[in-house]
Amino acid sequence: MTVEQNGTVVGFLIDSSMAGKWDLTNIPLLLSRILKENMWREFYVEVTGKTKTYEEGEFEKFVTTSPPEGTGTTLNFFRDIIEKDIELLALFDEALQKGPGKKWDSRTVDENIVSIRNNINDRPVVGTTKQYALRKLRKEAKTSPKVQAVLETVIAGQQSPHGAMVELGFRKKSLSIPANPEGAARALRRLFSEDELKQLINLLTE
Repeated sequence: MTVEQNGTVVGFLIDSSMAGKWDLTNIPLLLSRILKENMWREFYVEVTGKTKTYEEGEFEKFVTTSPPEGTGTTLNFFRDIIEKDIELLALFDEALQKGPGKKWDSRTVDENIVSIRNNINDRPVVGTTKQYALRKLRKEAKTSPKVQAVLETVIAGQQSPHGAMVELGFRKKSLSIPANPEGAARALRRLFSEDELKQLINLLTE
């Protein structure tokens, strides 16, 4: 692709990101193509008559820079739109992780998640835990064929990133229990076997 062709596609994304000008349903397709072909790295800006270039680690800068040299939005703006598209979310997150000094560290991510959850009364932040799971799966897949196979099922939409993490033992299986006895009992019956329920009853009555 030429920088002029890149500029056309990037220009459509910028226009689509401007509230009310285009239907936001255009964004996932445009963003997917831009990320797969690295169009955001170098594109022609018709308004200025110049070519805009970004370094590999500057995807966030491309997102936040004002038009016509960037989308003039935020990372969360795109995350909210693409959160259900696992493959696109993985591409988006990968672009953010690349570049000098961009080193993935699960400890830092976990600390950020805990901090964010505490600040909003333990409500999950859309995209945050999912992106952490995708990073973890991609990292482990580099050295494990088993993880690679499971990651492919996630990319294909056959299971969630969280489900894959549980399957591989990276996360413990969890359960949301209603705050009433009847609801809690129904949830626990779905999760545990008869023997496990008996063990639970014994533990609760000790």
